[in-house]
Amino acid sequence: MRLALLRGGVALAACRLGRSLSHGTGLGRGPREVILRCQHYFAAANVVAHSSALLTLPRTYAEGLIRGLPLVLRELQAPIPPMGIWMYWHADREGDPVHRWMRTCVGEAACQAMRDVHDLR
Repeated sequence: MRLALLRGGVALAACRLGRSLSHGTGLGRGPREVILRCQHYFAAANVVAHSSALLTLPRTYAEGLIRGLPLVLRELQAPIPPMGIWMYWHADREGDPVHRWMRTCVGEAACQAMRDVHDLR
């Protein structure tokens, strides 16, 4: 197994310049150097599994990814600010009632999952 901590970080962000979990997690040494940006945890974890990079991600995702990849999971030694979770869709679907219904269902399920994971009532 590889403990990926050395060269730099792999950032997960929705867009090329978007905020990511790597912001402010230099662990007391200033901002981390971001060597790659990915939109999906699986892609980012595969890069980290075959490099000396570090990926900061929510524990719920990390626990699933380490089952199939040669990675080691470690707790961050510094607090990070909360991150928002966003949904994206094509502008053509904005007024579609079926698409609106699906977005509502996904949003409610995501909120419930967060309450379950963090034991919020």
